[in-house]
This record gives sequence, C-alpha cells and structure tokens, in this order.
Amino acid sequence: MTARHAEVDEETPLLRSESHGQGHHKRKHNPIPWGQFSILLILQLAEPLTSQVIYPFAPELIRNIGITHGDETRVGYYVGLMQSIFFATQAVTVLHWSRISDHIGRKPVIMTGLLGLSASMYCFGLSRTFWGAVISRSLNGALNGNIGVMKSMLAEITDPSNIAQAYAFMPIAWSTGATLGPIIGGSLSRPAERFPNVFGHSEFFKLYPYFLACAIPATFSAIACFVTLFFLKETVRNPLSIRQLLHLSPKAASPERTSKSLDIDDSSRPLPLRRLLVPRVIVADLRPHCCPATRHRTAT
Repeated sequence: MTARHAEVDEETPLLRSESHGQGHHKRKHNPIPWGQFSILLILQLAEPLTSQVIYPFAPELIRNIGITHGDETRVGYYVGLMQSIFFATQAVTVLHWSRISDHIGRKPVIMTGLLGLSASMYCFGLSRTFWGAVISRSLNGALNGNIGVMKSMLAEITDPSNIAQAYAFMPIAWSTGATLGPIIGGSLSRPAERFPNVFGHSEFFKLYPYFLACAIPATFSAIACFVTLFFLKETVRNPLSIRQLLHLSPKAASPERTSKSLDIDDSSRPLPLRRLLVPRVIVADLRPHCCPATRHRTAT
C-alpha cells in the first residue's frame, strides 16, 4: 500500500501516458503566451454575458408575455425553465462540439459557438412568446460548445511549466462576464421608459423592451467571432475539412496528403471516448471546485 501511494499523488496525470513513470525532473518555467491567452480570456466573456444578462428582467418578461395568465405563483416555474434550458442544451452538446474540434480544428467550432450565441441572443430580444424565448435559449446553449474547446486550446498553447498558472486566470474571465451580464440586463431593459430622451420616441424599443439588453452581448459575441477569425491561431495539427469529416470528398487521396498523414504521430490523434471516461477522469469532472492545477492534467 505504501508503494501504491508513492506512485499516485497530486502530480500524477489522470490519463496515463507511455512517458509516465520515467521519473520526475525539474522543468524550466516558461512564460504564459499572453498574446493568444488574452484572446481566449476575452472570448470566454461571451458565454457568461449571454447566460446571465436575462436574469434581472426574466420575471418581468414572463409576466408580460402572458404565459402565466396572471398567476404569480407560476412566474418562478417559467423563469426557471427558461433560464435552465440554456445549460441543459449546452450539457447535451458540449462533448460533441469538443470531439468535432479535435478533427476540424478549434477555430471553426469556436466561431460557430460565437455566431450561435450572437444570433440566438438577437432572436431572444425579439421574442414575444414564451416558446419563442425557450427556443432561442435552447439554440443559445446547443450551439455554444466553447467552454470545453477553449480549455483544450489553453492546454495546447501552454506547457507543463505554466499551464496551472494559466488555468488560474480562467475563473476571472467567467466572474467578470457573470458580473457584467446582470448589470447590462438591469440597466438597459425597457430603455424607452428608463431613457425617454434617447429612446422614448422609438416604437421599436417600446415593442421589444428587452432587445437592447440582449443586443449588447450579442454584438460582443459577433465581434469576438471576427477576433477569432483574424487573430486566434489554430492549435490542431492537420485539421480535416468539413467535406472530409462528412466523407463527401473523393476517397482517393493525393500522395502528398497521404505521406503527410503518415508522418502524424498516433499519440497526437484524439483519444476514443471510451478511453477518456475512466474512473479517475470522471471523479475529477464531478469536482467542479477542484484545484485548476489538478484539473489540467487530464490533458497531459
């Protein structure tokens, strides 16, 4: 038992590799690549902004659309349903988006998620029925698989000497977005009444009183998509095209492509799902408040 405890400690990777067990050696500490890392932190703001912005006006929205028929005891039920559907659909699809990003690259998936956040938030601001709002929130969560993809990308732009330090900054981005979201939602909802000198003559903002509050995170997500396109560097080597992923390209590959694919080390290919769902990884995933320095070792 003593030998077993000597082998497994807080430095032990959750997924064992062939190099594990060859002995520990002191690594040279490399600085965090702040250029790409700062872009990831900015991109991560999009999700908490869009998920939290509706919190201040959600009860009022439910009352106004008439789904409760004046029954105040039903307001909390419909608010909870509308708000939780975002995270429910995200939980169902986030693993699939992460697996797709292993094949086609991180950037296309991140851009899809940001465009999904933007479009669905514009639609939510234009919703005048309960089911319209629910469908918008469902698409908001289903099209946004960026939380897992960004963590994978963070592990790929760092190394074992600085990845723990980099992961420590991730909650700051989420907390910042979760703080700004309700402020935006509470300050900019019903602008025709709150700012009559500016929006009082606009029939659009009287008809859609929550559009402005939703448009701010939606526009931010759209801008973040262009930032991803022009400034974020792809970290997946030799990503597949959409046609190749869907098996729409010709079966005969060029000799150059074939020789290039043969040079890829098998250790760099995505692991099958059954090899990821081992007890130690599952236990780590069930501990959302565990130390970031421990959580990142699933990728080592």
